[in-house]
Amino acid sequence: CGAQKFAHAVRPYARRAAVAFAAQPREVLLMELGVLMLTLLVWRLRIVLRRRRYVARLRQWASARISRPVATRYMRFKDGVRRRSRVVARALPHIGFALMCFVALRAQRALGLESLLQPVWSSLSWFLLTPLPWVRTLLTLRSDGTGEGNVQRDWLRFWVLWATCHLAAGVLAAIPFASRLVQRVPLDTPARAPLVACAAAWVHLPHDGLELCYGVVGPALAFRAQRLSDAVPSLPARLLDTLAMVLRMLTPSGVYTALMQAAQEGYLLLGVMTCMLTPYPLTGLALLYWSLGYPILKSIEVLEMPATSPDMAVQAAYSSQVQLCYWLLHCALAAVIDQLPWVLWLPFSTHARMLIAVWLQLPYFRAATMLLLQLTHFGRALLRMTGGGPHDGTPLVTVSGAPATPTHASPSALRHTRSPRANAIYSKRLQQQPGSGTPDTQLQRPHQD
Repeated sequence: CGAQKFAHAVRPYARRAAVAFAAQPREVLLMELGVLMLTLLVWRLRIVLRRRRYVARLRQWASARISRPVATRYMRFKDGVRRRSRVVARALPHIGFALMCFVALRAQRALGLESLLQPVWSSLSWFLLTPLPWVRTLLTLRSDGTGEGNVQRDWLRFWVLWATCHLAAGVLAAIPFASRLVQRVPLDTPARAPLVACAAAWVHLPHDGLELCYGVVGPALAFRAQRLSDAVPSLPARLLDTLAMVLRMLTPSGVYTALMQAAQEGYLLLGVMTCMLTPYPLTGLALLYWSLGYPILKSIEVLEMPATSPDMAVQAAYSSQVQLCYWLLHCALAAVIDQLPWVLWLPFSTHARMLIAVWLQLPYFRAATMLLLQLTHFGRALLRMTGGGPHDGTPLVTVSGAPATPTHASPSALRHTRSPRANAIYSKRLQQQPGSGTPDTQLQRPHQD
């Protein structure tokens, strides 16, 4: 029997796990038992509170007695400050957060907890800068991106800044003398780790600080890239405009769009193939460009797209979702490589990583979108367990494959739907629904050829 074979195969591993568990000290066993009982107690308390609606009542009471009066007074104070100086009014939330961080750091120093909380600050910084934004970005992909708030565009700005920092760190690490200078300025010291954690928490606050940072970094990167593109020899601009006009006049719109995509993919593939023939140091720099630099420029281009019409808004939302899918998969791949450093010692590992990065970006394959759609089953099940997310079987990520003419797509067309099979068998429960009509008019199994 298959169950007996499985139990016979698992028995040695279960015995080893039991022996290792029993060999732990008594204090550790008591701690694990306490954590387990506390988890069960919290889970049971959550069920009771949901039934009694204590949390909803407490939230309503806090909103009526605390949140609304405080928010009203704060808005009055902010309006008074705005009448005198708009700059001070805009910087008021950031000043308040900086004062809170200063008070917390002074209290930490007064209590002598710097050495004790140093690993906590480092772990908190890493959690706030990578895993938490990753999960929040994945959750924002449930919508079509055309609603209020433009949350997806805000997270795309965050990933542009995140990738810019990693690109700068990678370039400095590739330069011999600059890498030594970077190592002399560690960020995990007792004095710098709390500052990095406060900066990471500042990103998640509901304010326009992220937009301000992007307003400084994004246009500067786009300007430098344009200057570098102008310095590279290419065909005259008038000739390119003439060829584009002729192609637009002689070919249909769908064929013209396909030709432009093929030209872009050809440029991408030609550049990658050229970089794969270079020596290893140059290949490492090329990996940084094709995995971080080129997607940064594409994300900035998407963020600068105008949304003056509904079709252009849908196109911008679709492009934002595609770029977010790439950044999510790039971050996941980087986390896997960090946990498996022996992968970097394999032959041609840099070339393989470059090919994977390009494969995720090519519009023809749409690899980033399709992979993320396949990997969101666990996230959708987790959302159902926690009481959020779609319960009707719709995918967590609403981006489907790139349409042939995305400018004429609607927000509902961006949702990934499963087409019914031709040989679908309808259940008896569906056929016996009340009010569904007589048996002659009920749905029957389609005939097969």
